Amino acid sequence: MNEKVIVYALLGGYEDDGVMSLHKTKEGAEAAQEKIKEPSPRLYRHSHIEEYELED
Repeated sequence: MNEKVIVYALLGGYEDDGVMSLHKTKEGAEAAQEKIKEPSPRLYRHSHIEEYELED
């Protein structure tokens, strides 16, 4: 069975993007992004969220 699943990746880094976390909802990814704002404003500025469709 090829079931498609949507995941949201919080990506970030200073030189190359790396996956910091994966989330089932966009809201979850946004909440995780907000959590890094205070301890690391620079990393927060370099972070972004991307949506991926995966097949099971």
